[in-house]
Amino acid sequence: MQVGLANLGQRLLSLCLLTSAGLVGIGTLLQFVLRDELPILATLFYAFPPQVGAPIALTASILWFRRKRVALGTLHFLGAGALVALLVAVGWLPGAKEDSPTPPGEGLTVMTWNLWGARVGAEQIGSKIAELAPDVAAVVEAGDLPDQSHLLGEHLPGYRVVPLSSRSMLLVKGHVSAAKSTQLGARRRLSTAIVDVGSYEVAIAVVDLHWGVWEHRKAGFETIRRKLAAFRNQHAATPLIVLGDFNTPRSSPLLTQLRGDLVNCFEVAGIGLGFTWPAPTPLWDLDQIWVDKGWTTHSCTTPMTLASDHRPVLVQLSR
Repeated sequence: MQVGLANLGQRLLSLCLLTSAGLVGIGTLLQFVLRDELPILATLFYAFPPQVGAPIALTASILWFRRKRVALGTLHFLGAGALVALLVAVGWLPGAKEDSPTPPGEGLTVMTWNLWGARVGAEQIGSKIAELAPDVAAVVEAGDLPDQSHLLGEHLPGYRVVPLSSRSMLLVKGHVSAAKSTQLGARRRLSTAIVDVGSYEVAIAVVDLHWGVWEHRKAGFETIRRKLAAFRNQHAATPLIVLGDFNTPRSSPLLTQLRGDLVNCFEVAGIGLGFTWPAPTPLWDLDQIWVDKGWTTHSCTTPMTLASDHRPVLVQLSR
């Protein structure tokens, strides 16, 4: 009886390992073809990128070797190595990105950060924001907004704290006008405002997007594109910055709808992989900053922090 159960356990383990290998293989292939364009495959594209597939393949290789299945162990080990090489190639080898120092006094520092409900408290969050010293910070999932607005204001003297919705706010070293928030779905919002900081007047659009596990995002991003186009037409002469938690990696073809008029700051001036969630060892680049083509992006970083399950994204811009 015990032998039979042991054999059944071994067979189930083999099935799990082979299934995981298949899912990783499909997820990796989808990074290059189709991606998340088809609803039935989109979840695999999001769930099994190379940075997730590599540790799964490495774990599987160890288990195969322990079971003395050398061929399968070697195959999975080589697969893990290939995925790591792919990550290095995508993230670090294209190092010829912009390296132009921001002229003193003429730059604009912008940040977006998902605060994860401000679980660690306003003091720690305010301390991190003060350390990074952005001129404009858009924060989402800010927790109990009336309390957080007040507390963050106390810890960030010199910033104007402006709630945008029940979940998001702007922190600005200047003035904010025409703030407006639009509900796009059950847990999706687009908030807009005009910000005056130093010599800059900027149109800011803050996205806070949440999607169901099996929900396809094409229609949602089409709605966002239309709303952004209307906002931009209304403020055609004002430089535009779009930022926030997209909950979708920047490699998604669905974000192609933004690429006609906007550029992703990390793709221009970022170093490494730019992952922001889940901290402290993020695997997905869900938080992003996009700007119109009149901006020069001098740097784009994702600073380390334990104050949230998301890393912030910090950019240095000028015009």
